[in-house]
Amino acid sequence: MSWQTIRLELAPTPEFPGGSAGRAYLVRLPLDGNSAVDRAALQAHPARATVRRFWPCEPDRRGKVVPANDGWAFQFGGVCGCDSCPRMAATCFCIGEIVTVTEADGMRLPFRVANLRLLG
Repeated sequence: MSWQTIRLELAPTPEFPGGSAGRAYLVRLPLDGNSAVDRAALQAHPARATVRRFWPCEPDRRGKVVPANDGWAFQFGGVCGCDSCPRMAATCFCIGEIVTVTEADGMRLPFRVANLRLLG
């Protein structure tokens, strides 16, 4: 198990055919040898699981990553229900993989795993 910072950048969409590095999430999670979330490590140290959202023309948002029914929820302030926070399906975090994030408004957006950085 190793804690990693995972950079997710918006992948190509109809609105952004080339994707957008300026629309990104930085997610800190423990990954196992298969690049999947290490649930035991996350359960042991839940406060270390964080998220930061970068979006042009909007202030950065910081929060925590919490388990949700279908994967992981990004909790920005207060408690949120499974449908009121952005959600990310459980997946493998390998460079180049596409991760779907369902925004709070229900819009599903593809994000590419752009970078992984091991935390000390």
